[in-house]
Amino acid sequence: MGESVVDPGVAEAGGRAAAVGRLLRHPRMWVLAAFGVGLVAGPLAYGTLVGGYLAGPGTGTFLRIVSAGLGTLALGGCWLWLTSLTGTFLGAPVRRAMALSALVLGVGSVGWVLLAATGLPAVGLPATVAGWVLLSAPYALAAAVVRPGVATRSRVVTVAAVLALAGVWTSAAYGLMRHQNAAALASLGLPSTMYRVIDLPGYVAGPYTSSQGVLLLGYDAPDESPMAPGDDLVLTVVRADGTTPCVDGRPGPGDGLLGSRCRPATGSGWWFGDQSGDTTLVESDRGMFVGMTVDPGSDSPVASSRLPALFTTLHSPDTAELSALAAGNG
Repeated sequence: MGESVVDPGVAEAGGRAAAVGRLLRHPRMWVLAAFGVGLVAGPLAYGTLVGGYLAGPGTGTFLRIVSAGLGTLALGGCWLWLTSLTGTFLGAPVRRAMALSALVLGVGSVGWVLLAATGLPAVGLPATVAGWVLLSAPYALAAAVVRPGVATRSRVVTVAAVLALAGVWTSAAYGLMRHQNAAALASLGLPSTMYRVIDLPGYVAGPYTSSQGVLLLGYDAPDESPMAPGDDLVLTVVRADGTTPCVDGRPGPGDGLLGSRCRPATGSGWWFGDQSGDTTLVESDRGMFVGMTVDPGSDSPVASSRLPALFTTLHSPDTAELSALAAGNG
């Protein structure tokens, strides 16, 4: 009976293939697999929160529902994807693989969730490839923590690394946002002391604009027609050169001029009206005349009777408010 002869080249190729197969199925490769899934899951988590669950009033209701629904389904797909890889690399049963995958995705998403929850931008530095990779690193670190057989000391060190990375990146994003805000404000050429904002729930503000040294900020109800006649409320700030804004020809709040229709309001304010029916209330605030103008013909008009109460919410915007206003979704 003749003996079969195996080609040495074929045998060597088969051995290399077997070695590669064993390497690809090594438990430590699960950490790399978690990182790969995290590159997709991280931006999805951020987009789902910002565009859906945490979206401000400037985002339409339909768009929020669609963003939240599609984003959640996509994240569910990432979870199933990682569950499959967990079974392949760790040989874990389905329930165990599902639990490990959920834990990795939950812990690994901490950086993206912090950015979304604090209103920090995922633009500029975080949008670079380096930032994307760094924000996805916690997925690999989380996998290294929960992987079976890892020593307790290694788990503690890895958890500390995850928390440190999230904290450092959030601080960096906050600093970036402040820099962007400062650049946006400087572009208007107005002093920082002029910037004001009010609390008007249900309305969207921004961005700031300027005209002839006057700062303007429009408030509009969301989901309105782009053909609307104008903003539902206009906040205007102008330097107070005198003791009263009642001077003919002086640029004032809204689109018109203040002057002959000026009359004192209760307290320290002044009321103005114009031929189009707009009503303006002006008050003095820290060296500025601040006005609020409402148009009864707008889509969702603010009642002029609300203006005195709205003045009690007048304040200088903080960093997060400035970022939202600069984007026109405050």
